[in-house]
Amino acid sequence: MSHELRTPLAQILLFGETLMLERTRSERERRAAAEIIVREARRLMHLVENALHFARADRHLLELSAEVIDLAGLTREILVAFAPLAWTAKVVLREIIDEPAPALIDAAAYRQIVLNLLENAVRYGPAGQTVTVRVDRIDAGARLVVEDEGPGIPIADRDRVWAPFVRLTNHRKSHQNAAMGTGIGLAVVRDLTSRHGGRVWVERADSGGARFVVELPAGSRAPGKESGHNGAPPAVHAAL
Repeated sequence: MSHELRTPLAQILLFGETLMLERTRSERERRAAAEIIVREARRLMHLVENALHFARADRHLLELSAEVIDLAGLTREILVAFAPLAWTAKVVLREIIDEPAPALIDAAAYRQIVLNLLENAVRYGPAGQTVTVRVDRIDAGARLVVEDEGPGIPIADRDRVWAPFVRLTNHRKSHQNAAMGTGIGLAVVRDLTSRHGGRVWVERADSGGARFVVELPAGSRAPGKESGHNGAPPAVHAAL
């Protein structure tokens, strides 16, 4: 975690000082430095959000406020925000999105789910790959699919990949960043999905890579503030 936090901070500091000391030689270089600062700040924000989620969930302090949201439009917004990170990793984002695709979920939680899955796909897939993001409307609600072109996940590891601090570097070495990461991104995805009454799994994509699937309900129950006592699991409260 400390390594992951220091990396974007170092980039922000380096290019912030470059701009402050006016070391850029052209408007193009100034714009590039500013873009790097914004990109790394977004990456840092995402890392901090994961860490905060992990800490709050462990202390039963996590609060979520769900509402019926069309995942089509929200997913497109998330993809636009993630595009600079994908471009840096030489990854092409492909979207296949049905409209409308309503689901009952906290908007910030959904954003975190999508960003974690996108980051995972970029981290473990090769440069030049296409990451496909699909949103479908289903009878029970909506389905999100994020598919990469990496080496995939062995069947024996498809359950343990959701556990905190598990990184399958022995099987997924194709990307130079495979050994990095906090090891909590997928754990956060599973936790947030289950808190909304949904389910999540991973399977083999047609390309041989990993296909992560999240299904979220259209309604009937939603998450609230945890209230665990004496080691009991947190309660799920209706919000609508």
